[in-house]
Amino acid sequence: MIKILLFLLFPVLVIAQTPDVEVLKQQAKAAGYSESQINSAIQQVQSQNNMGGGNSPAPGSPIMDVPGNKQDPVFINEPGKDVNSQKFGYSLLHSGSKSFDPNEYGPVPDDYVIGSDDELQLSVWGQSEFYLKAEVDRRGMIQIPSVGLVAVSGFTLKQAEGVLKERVSRSYAGIKTGESKFALTISKIRSIRVYVGGMVNKPGAYKLTAISSVLTALYAAGGLNENADFRHVSVIKPDGTIDSVDLYSNLLGVFSSKPDKIDHNYMIMVKGETFPVQITGAVNQPGTYDLKSGENFKTLLGFAGGPVSSAWLGTVEVQRIVPGSGIQSLSFDASKGDDFTLFPGDKIQINKSVSTSFGLITVDGAVKQPGVFQYISGMRIKDIVEKAGGLFDWAYLERGQLLITEADSSLSIKAFHLGKAMKGDPAENLIITDRSTIIIKSIWEIDSRYNVNIIGYVNLPRSATFRKGMTVGDAIFLANGFSKDAYTAIVEVARVDPNDSTNNDRTIAFVKTIKNKGILSKDNHDLDFPLEPMDQIFVRKNPYFEVQRTVVLRGEVKFPGSYSLTSKDEKLSSVIARAGGLKSTAYLEGSTIFRNKDNVGMIALDFKEAIDDQESIENLILMPEDVITIPERDYTVKVKGQVPVETSILYNEGASVSYYIEQAGGLNEMADNDKIYVILPNGRIFRPGYFWSFHQEILSGSVIIVPTREREEPVDWRGWVTITTSTITSLVTLIILLQRTNQ
Repeated sequence: MIKILLFLLFPVLVIAQTPDVEVLKQQAKAAGYSESQINSAIQQVQSQNNMGGGNSPAPGSPIMDVPGNKQDPVFINEPGKDVNSQKFGYSLLHSGSKSFDPNEYGPVPDDYVIGSDDELQLSVWGQSEFYLKAEVDRRGMIQIPSVGLVAVSGFTLKQAEGVLKERVSRSYAGIKTGESKFALTISKIRSIRVYVGGMVNKPGAYKLTAISSVLTALYAAGGLNENADFRHVSVIKPDGTIDSVDLYSNLLGVFSSKPDKIDHNYMIMVKGETFPVQITGAVNQPGTYDLKSGENFKTLLGFAGGPVSSAWLGTVEVQRIVPGSGIQSLSFDASKGDDFTLFPGDKIQINKSVSTSFGLITVDGAVKQPGVFQYISGMRIKDIVEKAGGLFDWAYLERGQLLITEADSSLSIKAFHLGKAMKGDPAENLIITDRSTIIIKSIWEIDSRYNVNIIGYVNLPRSATFRKGMTVGDAIFLANGFSKDAYTAIVEVARVDPNDSTNNDRTIAFVKTIKNKGILSKDNHDLDFPLEPMDQIFVRKNPYFEVQRTVVLRGEVKFPGSYSLTSKDEKLSSVIARAGGLKSTAYLEGSTIFRNKDNVGMIALDFKEAIDDQESIENLILMPEDVITIPERDYTVKVKGQVPVETSILYNEGASVSYYIEQAGGLNEMADNDKIYVILPNGRIFRPGYFWSFHQEILSGSVIIVPTREREEPVDWRGWVTITTSTITSLVTLIILLQRTNQ
């Protein structure tokens, strides 16, 4: 309450302009405020005024916020916001629209009342030309050259135009004769100061244009909050008179005898809601609305845009707050147009009608125009089938089904002979009831289409739909013909009789072998063997056909590259010979074969023996994808593992393992000298013997591996003694107990 009182008093105390403070005191007392409350409010405003200052703001900006009543703006469409419960009109002033922004230079209506600080533009054109911009002074007059002072304040724009035209025509005679034209416009609208308070988001003083309305001021103040009464907005004039503006006159076209125009030093007070009612459900604009005394359900329904077409007004639900008791549930029948008395806080729910389809027949299946058709009492099967365009030639005539939905929604089914029904047989041409469905099948739904399968060495093995007259040649053609590795001399057809179900021991399949000349031409009558449903056609692989078997030869041969094997038993030496033989730089002792087939991997061979003795076991028969590598000589020996430095040592012909290890710094403490081994360049491995220093032949390119000795865990003698002692003690105790038991 004190905030409202502050609002009433602060314009005079802050800006020291009319209305008179005594007038405001009288208004505050009339509103029910005590003398002490009024004096307290005056002190608060004067204190706030002593702290103020600053330049005059632009139109539409706040001049001063009401002390102690500043709030943050409220926005619509917040996450989780229930749109149905939102106050109607709330979003309009919070949408971010610039519709209500003050405009100093916009057009003005003919009934706009001219006042001080308005800027007028006078225009004369035709026989004479004259243009003048003149500001209305504080006396309400403008100065016109050759005319003098003319009073315009208090006139509407239309009235002022008549006055000025008459005065100017005294100096410009062409205006009276019509040879010159005269026009008056507002080139700049004056500013006014308006005070907005109450249930708005940013109460305070605002500078607006004189053409502004109550909506403009409320928009400048951040809009109304959701607890505001949109139907009773008080407009307090400087002379103390108070008008009540109904915002629904702007938002919904509700008649209002009070104009919403405002002027300088007007105060706008928005009260809290007194009669909010919520309406949800099957209406065009659900939400919460403010009602006035005497307005009831019919008014509310009109505000909500009326019911939607599917609304059920026979039972309108009401939730009503009963103070001290809780929430009461009510309902009433609005379908007859009767009104219903509402109370503040009521929540109205209008439900949609439960839709039940009727007056229709559905036809589905092998008709030319399946769909839903209007039901006519007395219709029969033939009537509705003809409405659906009639039957297709492939309709199954031996049976149809009528799916019936009874009046009580129970379901039943009847079968009928479609062929007889279409001939008008009364026993089969059944009478149809409302909401029935007729099911007509295709002969191919009842007698399934069969396939034939083309399997094996064709270009596109597949399953193909069986067609009458289909032959083996047709099926192979659909499979894109024989593949290159097919054995075309013989084609097999396996057949089963799907109708033979009388004998459990029947033959599963009959196999027909067709001898073929090997071509697919239509002139090849060997493939004219007729097929039947579910036949399987087998084309086997040519046992003598095989694609090239390729190996790769790399390194020190005259012509390295890929080579196709000439036979399944071609050997290593043969391929090397075909590659032009070895270069002088070839190092056979380091040559290898890597076999990709079956992931075999590296094969260790003696290449020198394989080339010198072609009958040797080392002369390996090659397989597809073998990779043969014949390197140049590597004149080093690598030493790896438990040596001070893993390194490569220059090859020294005849030197032993111990020589190369010593060159690498000898053995580390953790070296396992019993497990030293040598990997020869051709992949073979040998161990030097029990004594690693024993002389063995080392080839250039070899790798000597010195493994790490496994750590031996030390014997825990203390633990061993403890366990042994514990065990002996337990045995002695057991013997003593047994002796005492025997005694």
